[in-house]
Amino acid sequence: MRKNLLTPVLCASAIVGTLVLSGCGSNAVTPVVTNTPVVTTPATPVLSAMTGADVGAKLTAGGFTFTAEDQASKIAKLTSKDAISKGTKFKIKGTDGNNIDITVLELSKPEKAGEIKKEIDSQFVVVKQISPTMNTGFIDVGAENLFTIFSYRTADKDLAMKIISSVSKK
Repeated sequence: MRKNLLTPVLCASAIVGTLVLSGCGSNAVTPVVTNTPVVTTPATPVLSAMTGADVGAKLTAGGFTFTAEDQASKIAKLTSKDAISKGTKFKIKGTDGNNIDITVLELSKPEKAGEIKKEIDSQFVVVKQISPTMNTGFIDVGAENLFTIFSYRTADKDLAMKIISSVSKK
């Protein structure tokens, strides 16, 4: 290893010496200083923890008016309730008295997201049997600690897509 470091220094000194001797430089010899290379490790992206309030702020920034409801009583009914610390449902007025709902579950155990998704997916099946015009799904808001769910009636699809777009990961 030491030999490898000296070779470039000796070569650089020889080149500088040759240039000075051939008249391409000043009479003063500038010493060659070699620095050990700085090794940088790529930064691991840190996902900032978001909250339901952050999703509400995105809705407000998108120009949407909504009401918010705490979902604690509904979370208590889930078998995966121990992995969820808080839930908020944002209701935006749609047509014919219907709402576009964005439900945000704040996960206390993000590693259990798969279990939660499976449980909610099974509920979606029941909802779609009861109401074939109901559309449901998940929104990626860019935070591992949030589970964001949407539901809307088919008649409100255009408005729902604008709402979903306003809170989705960009």
